[in-house]
Amino acid sequence: MRKQHPRTTAAPTVAVASPPFRAVSGRAGANSRAPWIGLGLALASALLLPLAGQAAGLKSSLGFQGTTINADAALNAGVLRIPPDTMGAIGLSQFLETSNGSISVYDRSNGSLVNRQNLGSFWSAVSPNLTGSGGDQRVLFDHYTNRWIVIGFGATRNTINIAVSSTANALGTWKGVNLNVLADGNTADYPTLGIDEKGVYIGTNNFNGSGGFTGSSLIVLSKSDLFASVPVVNGTIFDGGATSTFQGAVNWQGNPGATANILFTDRTSPAASSIGRAVISGVGTATPTVQSIQNDAVTYSTQLLSNAKARQPNGTQVIDTLDTRLSANVYQANGKLYGVRTVTPDNPTGTAGTSSALQWFVLNAASGAMIETGLIGGDGFDYFQPSIAVNAWGEAVIGYNRSGGVASGVTGNISFLAQAFRTDGLGGLDAYGDSLLLRRSDTSAYNLDLGSGRYRWGDYSAVNLDPLDGRSFWAIGEYAPASNSWGTYIAALQLESVPGPVPVLGAGSAFLWSRRLRRRIACSHGRSGAEGCSPDPSRG
Repeated sequence: MRKQHPRTTAAPTVAVASPPFRAVSGRAGANSRAPWIGLGLALASALLLPLAGQAAGLKSSLGFQGTTINADAALNAGVLRIPPDTMGAIGLSQFLETSNGSISVYDRSNGSLVNRQNLGSFWSAVSPNLTGSGGDQRVLFDHYTNRWIVIGFGATRNTINIAVSSTANALGTWKGVNLNVLADGNTADYPTLGIDEKGVYIGTNNFNGSGGFTGSSLIVLSKSDLFASVPVVNGTIFDGGATSTFQGAVNWQGNPGATANILFTDRTSPAASSIGRAVISGVGTATPTVQSIQNDAVTYSTQLLSNAKARQPNGTQVIDTLDTRLSANVYQANGKLYGVRTVTPDNPTGTAGTSSALQWFVLNAASGAMIETGLIGGDGFDYFQPSIAVNAWGEAVIGYNRSGGVASGVTGNISFLAQAFRTDGLGGLDAYGDSLLLRRSDTSAYNLDLGSGRYRWGDYSAVNLDPLDGRSFWAIGEYAPASNSWGTYIAALQLESVPGPVPVLGAGSAFLWSRRLRRRIACSHGRSGAEGCSPDPSRG
C-alpha cells in the first residue's frame, strides 16, 4: 500500500516470480544475552498452566498521553498528517514514540514528556547523510545490547534510513546508515522491523513510479555489523515476488542456530490472504540464505485482502481498518510464533463483509504448523489495528482498537483496549479476564480525511516487553480526542492476580459468546477498569 500524506492506494497488480537474492555485503558477529533470559526459559514450562488465584487479567500501572496531530503539526509548519503510524517501544528508563511527524521521548517512571522533535531534526542529528526522511517509522529496543533501533523512509522513497543509539539513553548519540532497497523512482513502502540476537530484519512493500505494486523485499542484516561503531548494512536482500509485508520475528530468547522466522502475506490468490513463513539460515554471516518457504500457514478468506470499514456511534461506517497484512510485530517465544491481524470473518466466500475482527494465531516455530488460531470480535463492535507481545512465561497481551454503531452508544466510540492471554498445555492461547479499557475516544464521530475521502487509522500499533523484567508489557495505540483529531496513548501493563479460581477461557473456540463470558467474569470481580461492565443483565 503506497502511502502519502494524505495517502492514496493504488490497486495492486501481482506477478508471481522466483525470489532471487541480491547480496549487499557482509561479515559476522554476535551479542551477549540478558541475564534474566535463562531464568525465564527455566521457569516457562512450569508456568504455562494457570493456577487458582494467579494472573487472570490485566492492570495498568501507568497510562499517559502520547503525541497528537496538533503537536506534530506544530513541529512541521502546521502540516497535518494521517494516519499517525503509531509506534513505540520501552527501554530501561524511557519510552520512545515515533509517528509520521515526530519522535518523542518520555520518562518511563511517570510518563512525562522529556523531548519531542520532528523527524527531519532527528535524522539530521543521527547523520548529515540522512536528512529529508519521510516517515513510516518503526522502533524497537534491543534488550541484548540495551540500544535502540529506528527505521523509516530515506530522503528518496527507494531507500530506508536506519539509526542505532550508542547507549540505552535515547537522548544520547546515535549513528545511522542509509540502505538502498530499490532503483531510483520506486518506493520501498511500509517498512517493517524484526530483531533477534544475531540479525535485524526489514521488510518493504514495493511500488513503481506509477504507483503499481511490484512485490516485496526482505532485508536480512548482520546485527553486529549494523550495531558497530561505524554501522554497515551487511546482509542480503530477498525479493519476495507475489508476497507482501514481510515481518521478521522479535525473538528475546537468543538465536543459537543462526536461523530466523519471517512471516508474510501470500497474495497468489485474490480471494485468500494466507500467512506464509520463510526460514532464513546463516543469519549474521555475509551470505544468509532461505532455508525453506512454507505457504498457507494461516488462511482467512477475504475480499481482495481488504477489510470492512469500522462503525461509529454516529451511524457512519467509514474508519479504514486497512487489510489482512501483519501490521505489527510477530513474536517468537518458547518455540512458537505469535501474530495477530485484522480480518472480516463474515465474508467466507470472498464477498464484502460487514464487520471486522482480530485473528490471532500460534505456529510451531520449527515446522510452521498451526497450533491454534482464534478470533476476538462480535457483540456489535468492529475490532482493528491489533498488536501482540509474548514473554518467556507464555503470557501474552494483545492491544487493539474497537468501535461500534448507534446501538453501542458512548461505548462504541473508538477505543484502545488490551486483552491478556496465557499459554495452555497444548501450546495455544487462553484468554484471561476481560479486555481492559485503556483510552476511549472523546468523540463518536472521527471524520478526518484531509480531503482524500479515506478515514485513515493506524497504520501501526505496538505491544512490547519490558526489558527490566522481561515479563511486563507496554502498549501504544491511537484514539480520537476530537472529531477531527487523533492522539496516541501509552500504557504499562501487568497480568494481575485476583482472589479465587479463574476459569480458563478458550478464545480460539468461540467468537461472539466468549467476549460476553469474559465480561461477566470481570464484572463479578468488581474490576472498575473492565470494559463493558453494565448493571443491565441483558448485556451479559
